[in-house]
Amino acid sequence: MQAAVKALFGADPWIGFDRFMAFALLDPEHGFYSQAGPVLGDDGHFVTAPLLGDWLARLIAQQAIDLAPQLRALNHCFAIREYGPGNGRLAADLLAGMGRQGLWPDRYELVEASAARQAEQADVLTSGLGGLSAATRLQWPKTMGPFSGLMVANEFLDALPVRLFEWQPDHPDGPVLEWGLGLAGPVGRLQWQARAAETELREQVIARAQAACERGLGWRSGHRGEWCPGLRPWVQTVSQQLLAGEVLVVDYGYEAYELDHCDRPFGTLAGHSGHRRIDDREELINRPGTIDLTAHVNFTELAQAFFEEGFEVGLHTQAAWMLDQGILDQARDLLFEGVGRAAGAVPSDRAALAQLSQLQMLLGDSAMGQSFMVLSARRL
Repeated sequence: MQAAVKALFGADPWIGFDRFMAFALLDPEHGFYSQAGPVLGDDGHFVTAPLLGDWLARLIAQQAIDLAPQLRALNHCFAIREYGPGNGRLAADLLAGMGRQGLWPDRYELVEASAARQAEQADVLTSGLGGLSAATRLQWPKTMGPFSGLMVANEFLDALPVRLFEWQPDHPDGPVLEWGLGLAGPVGRLQWQARAAETELREQVIARAQAACERGLGWRSGHRGEWCPGLRPWVQTVSQQLLAGEVLVVDYGYEAYELDHCDRPFGTLAGHSGHRRIDDREELINRPGTIDLTAHVNFTELAQAFFEEGFEVGLHTQAAWMLDQGILDQARDLLFEGVGRAAGAVPSDRAALAQLSQLQMLLGDSAMGQSFMVLSARRL
């Protein structure tokens, strides 16, 4: 690992955090997502929405069922492409939900670079689908071409590498510094180092600082944050490939007025390991490949990028989106209907109670309901 980190620098004395983050997460040998053991679930490092029952999958399946006939009426095929499919649980539940309605996509593409994750997804899908015909439509494409259908990105964009900035208007190298990494000592220990930001990052941060000031929430000296240079290129690539259909992004993040609020001066960069959240920045860089690195998505920038590409865009909190999609009706039919319970009574069997608890996690203000957002971008 030490040799791999030194090779990352080459002859450079300093690298931006985005380069380190890409290495720590995606390096084929040392990256966090390349490890052979489980990443998600009780035996992994964190839990995502698809592991809290099939509630999210039910709603996405309904989106697919509504969209498919519209595309086929326009002589388009209907496929599903999932970015960062985790352990494959969302794909399995989504396809099962569509199967209950007798509708299958022409193909289901899982966009996954890690061989270890691909193997895990194949196992989960094989067992989860139980030999259903959709299993023959599964693909792990190495390159992505023209596409029509539904694209899904659940907790994918938060793992795109970010650059770290600090607002220092009175600093001689200011007003924007970029935090990156250097090597210290004979053993080449990683250490944080700041330098004057280059033009692209400086312009992005100045624009955000000015917008915060116009809202009456100007930044104090030392305000830190992140900028994701890959966000707009990802949207542009999706736009080039999507002939017709919809993109659904589910992730934790904020609109710009919340992300850049003056009372959030430390940014959102964090790590997760063994179901423990890590905020200490020294720990984040001293165990590369063993910690998931993540930063909140700027949903204002994401929505604007899709709008500029000609998409019809909708943006909601996860709770609002799930309620709009009728999740309470589904919960009533699944957990309460026809069992003679009085109004307001809770299920008595443990399985139903567990499902209800999982739904509360997805909807609750103090859990995932407000900290996660759902962006839909449609172009037919």
